[in-house]
Amino acid sequence: MHPCHFFKARSRLGIINLPLYGTDYNVGVEHGPDAVLDEGFLRSLPLSCPVHSIDYSLPEQTGKAKYRETIAHAASAFADFITGNLAPGETQVVVGGDHSVAFGSVLAVLKRFPADEIAYFHFDSHSDQSLFSDSLTGNFHGLFARVLFDPHFDDPQINALIPVKIPTANAWVFGDLEADDYDFIRSSGMKSTTSEQLSSEAKRLHEQLQRFILPFRHIHVSFDIDVFTRTLAPATGTPALIGFTRAQIMPLLTILRDHPSCSYDLVEVNPQKPGSAETISLAQDVLRTMLEVGL
Repeated sequence: MHPCHFFKARSRLGIINLPLYGTDYNVGVEHGPDAVLDEGFLRSLPLSCPVHSIDYSLPEQTGKAKYRETIAHAASAFADFITGNLAPGETQVVVGGDHSVAFGSVLAVLKRFPADEIAYFHFDSHSDQSLFSDSLTGNFHGLFARVLFDPHFDDPQINALIPVKIPTANAWVFGDLEADDYDFIRSSGMKSTTSEQLSSEAKRLHEQLQRFILPFRHIHVSFDIDVFTRTLAPATGTPALIGFTRAQIMPLLTILRDHPSCSYDLVEVNPQKPGSAETISLAQDVLRTMLEVGL
């Protein structure tokens, strides 16, 4: 197992308006980190890992007028929090919360590695690549990944937090996405893979992934539990319409973890939704696979 340092990011700040096709504000997702990193899971690890926690402000306490300003401040503070507590040689593992906590997580990685030497992997049933101007909700959880790559992201304060962007050629999205999610992916040259493609071309894609990661100094994996089928991960904000299976996902994580320098996000488990027990257990297995802990 790699020595790791867990950072609990208790947040649903990424959701200030009702999500598209959603019927609720995903209340409870802020308690996901505590549910996933429970005492039983931490005791099961062969190494003792430090755990630090941070609480984001709630969206109803923020107000829409100061939403973007609050997002920028929270992400910057979280990046500094990680940087101030992560020891040399430790693997950064962020457990959220809504997926927008990954923005602060990547900011922390960018404090340690140049943008062009980082590969970014996004496991999700949504690309999170919108602009504020084309978002139907204005929720940052559907926008944060765009800021990592697009120098023209349309909020100056948030955009300024990443003055040098990760090249889009360094990014790979795994997910059964909706049609609109592919607009920026295709135009920018990012790689993307669906569950159907992985089923039909697993060997070729595994070999391609192994070659892809070789040139990079560091890889960052941002993993939304809703990348799985809704039967496997029902307790999340917006379950996948199709989704991946365990047999498809775990070999990919096994390939990625073999890189000598990794960091991870695991997000969007909501312990207050039906099916929480199996979703939490699956999230814990994802972490064990990432950290090379025997299942």
